[in-house]
Amino acid sequence: MSVNNPPWHILGAGGMGSLWGAKLALAGEQVILLLRNQARLDEFQSGGGLLLEQQGKTLSIPVDAAIAGRQEQKIKRLMVCTKTFDTLEALERLRDHLDENALVILMQNGLGVQQQAQLRFKHLPLICAITTEGAYRKNRFHIVYAGTGYTRLGSLDSDPAKVQAGLAKLLAPLTNNRALNASWDNDMLRSLWLKLAVNCAINPVTALMGCKTGMLLDKPKKMSEIRAACAEIEPLLCALNINLHHELYDQVLQIMQATAANYSSMCQDIRNGRRTEIDAITGYLCEQARKFQLETPLNNSFYERIKALEPEAE
Repeated sequence: MSVNNPPWHILGAGGMGSLWGAKLALAGEQVILLLRNQARLDEFQSGGGLLLEQQGKTLSIPVDAAIAGRQEQKIKRLMVCTKTFDTLEALERLRDHLDENALVILMQNGLGVQQQAQLRFKHLPLICAITTEGAYRKNRFHIVYAGTGYTRLGSLDSDPAKVQAGLAKLLAPLTNNRALNASWDNDMLRSLWLKLAVNCAINPVTALMGCKTGMLLDKPKKMSEIRAACAEIEPLLCALNINLHHELYDQVLQIMQATAANYSSMCQDIRNGRRTEIDAITGYLCEQARKFQLETPLNNSFYERIKALEPEAE
């Protein structure tokens, strides 16, 4: 590893974090998974590291691991794949371990946390990311790659092109590698809103049904429900001047077909008795709709039903 090619640190070794760790390692990058504690590190090491399953074949991926905050060197490239409700606290724990010019990529579902992180870490040019890649965990460090997609990277800064130019060398391994299918987006806020809209339409329904995304395609009543959710969301996007280009339902349907074999993260969380990210997804959408005096009864219902399934806070 050269000075000009620092390792990628991945914070949040869930389905998406582990997938990106695997993809970067397969692209020839050095990867270090930042784990929560010694028990997780022991589990990683005793289990043989990171496994990636795709099309029935399982590969052992050459990645390293360390306890977050105890890694040996300053972090110059960090990909944050934690749950939205853990993101700010997780970043704070690494504040003193970040290089002053670190590239920090936030790959979170939903909206709100990106803006909060931007306020807390004003000295860093934070990058937001969205992806349509699909992955779920078979075991903690055994990841199933369930759907190939694309990834968009961008800044919420007033001059995103300037940010891109300043981070060109650190971003190059992502944006110059065709296998990673990642590109820079100069209108990241729009892309974040469109991803949020898609997640609002799909994720709660998959979580309530406890099924893979593709299983909904053969259920007319559920697809009708998804279409109705899209119809509620579109007026808000219009009020926010978010240009759809195509009907939202058509975009949702396309993504559902591409990720048919995937379990949404919300579905995985409900199945495993974990807290979901519904507050940053549907909750955020409904909150913004109220500011414009827009009614979203179906999405409100999704929110309430998912919250009712979450474990009680201790």
